[in-house]
Amino acid sequence: MRPICVPCKVQMRPENNGVQVVYHSQTPPQPYEIWDADEWKCPKCGHCIITGFGGGALHQHWQPDFAAALARIPAKDRRDSFEWRSDADQEHESLDYIAEMEE
Repeated sequence: MRPICVPCKVQMRPENNGVQVVYHSQTPPQPYEIWDADEWKCPKCGHCIITGFGGGALHQHWQPDFAAALARIPAKDRRDSFEWRSDADQEHESLDYIAEMEE
């Protein structure tokens, strides 16, 4: 797989292999699954994408060790992913949750 930056028309390059993607679901968003993936970056504009997900989640919310697995992810390797909701109220709730996480 060779991702291409559409605006720059250049091949992206691997930036970080093995980042942990924390997928959030529900309203308000809650951590739901942890996936292993790779982060790619455009050498020209710096745009990044996450791709190369494994065949399944490493950890899921219902597993007894889920909270401990979340806590073990180093901040530099953690990427958060949220469901996109077109409903305006749910969208604002998600944005508020993201803002709280960044504080």
